[in-house]
Amino acid sequence: MMRGLARLLLGAFSLVGLGTFVGLAVQRVPYPLELDCIEGVMLDHITRLAQGQPIYVEPTLRFIPLAYMPGFAAASSLITRLAGEPAFWQPRVLSFISTLVLLGLIAFLVQRETGRRSFALGAAGLFALGFGFTGGCYDVARPDSLMLVLSFAGLAVLRHSRGRAGAIVAALLLTAAFFTKQHAIWFIFGAMAHLAQTDRRRLVSFGVTALAGCLGGYLLLTAWLGEWFRVFTWSIPRGWSELDRGRIQYYLGHGIFGALGAFSIPLLITLGSARRPWRGPVGLWLWTAAAAVATGLMATLDSNAYRHLFTPTLLAFCIAGPIALQVLAETLREAGREDRGWGDTAAMLVFAVAFVPLFYPTHTQLPHPRALEAHHELMARLQLLPGDVLMPYHGWYAHHSGHSTSLHIIALDDIARSRGNSILRRDPEFLRRMFAPLREGPHRPTIVTDRPLASSGDLWRDIEPGYRLADSLGWITDALRPVTGNQFGPSLVFEPRPSSAAPGDGEMSRARIPRP
Repeated sequence: MMRGLARLLLGAFSLVGLGTFVGLAVQRVPYPLELDCIEGVMLDHITRLAQGQPIYVEPTLRFIPLAYMPGFAAASSLITRLAGEPAFWQPRVLSFISTLVLLGLIAFLVQRETGRRSFALGAAGLFALGFGFTGGCYDVARPDSLMLVLSFAGLAVLRHSRGRAGAIVAALLLTAAFFTKQHAIWFIFGAMAHLAQTDRRRLVSFGVTALAGCLGGYLLLTAWLGEWFRVFTWSIPRGWSELDRGRIQYYLGHGIFGALGAFSIPLLITLGSARRPWRGPVGLWLWTAAAAVATGLMATLDSNAYRHLFTPTLLAFCIAGPIALQVLAETLREAGREDRGWGDTAAMLVFAVAFVPLFYPTHTQLPHPRALEAHHELMARLQLLPGDVLMPYHGWYAHHSGHSTSLHIIALDDIARSRGNSILRRDPEFLRRMFAPLREGPHRPTIVTDRPLASSGDLWRDIEPGYRLADSLGWITDALRPVTGNQFGPSLVFEPRPSSAAPGDGEMSRARIPRP
């Protein structure tokens, strides 16, 4: 009876996790506003590629590239070309489909490794429920979901093939993942460690293909796309690295041994078993879990790392964790207990417990109920602004309202906080010179920002004397806040002071911006 109840509880939690994620995604994917703070600038990248413009270019007030590999933006731009008009749903649908494939892949792999349909459903359901824990990023315009599905497809091919051809295909898929997001390199290392332990015959084929694909491909892309590709995919991210005990403790304490403790503890226990779980074909998933932890620890080196750093770890644990529980159940069975079902029951109960820390209020992943109305008003007000417009906290909106694109503060800060990056090493005053046209003179843009200029950093503080607060956006600010990431909303409108204006002339002038 207890075994049946444990299976029922695990199945119910699994269906709740899957149903909750799909239900939210169906509402979120077609939503025409930002859900994540980086979606707007990502859509600017996608639009440039769809229009045949490069994305790795010298930073300007109009556009600064993100420090991302090109794979996700390039794949999304193909959808944009087919659709004809850029929109947020295009990169989101790619992330959503990637996540659905991942859920199927998780279930398939766990079923093959454990022989248990309840564990297969549970693993997929647990990953789906982790949507809230990992920051609600499975279905947004970020490269993570695509990188992960390419990585784990490659690992699945490696696990369920025997010849060198399978190793080469696996390496090619992982190489594609690397050019989607750099963190995939750790899964390549994990696969190589597994092959070195278990299948050295295929290690050379896999390693040579991965090395030629990643290193050779990177050099070819640098030659094709230019030096700015290397700057934004290597020099700038490298400069973020900084050991921080607090971030490491949060990742390990809150994540690995906190919310994910129901899987991490059994995984550690199996390391001491006589079965040596890191050896043999199934050992690939233990090495993958170790690689996923490495991606998370690497992410802690970045002071701006967000909760999606847990996503690779959760995914790997959703495969390796059920395998570890199966090993422990079999060990208890082999110990000769009279009740042979006790180990299976305990494993299912622990699996069910793994869901508990991941439950979250679903309404926190939905946008403001008046967001569409607020967006219409924002577009109308932006269209009434004369001249150019900068919206440093939000990409795409300025362009969508008929103005040119604007730099994004995340991409700008990526350069400013990167120690020793090649841009500032060659020219320490590069960013100040870039901002010089905003300090004085004619034809300066209106700035629509989420925070006072003086609160946005030194570069913005330097230009503050040349601007005055002209308007505030009122109620629409709260309604336009993204759901994930930096949850700021468009708030303040700063217009350039006339060159002859006195520095103290800072009164708000609402008459300059008619309300729709």
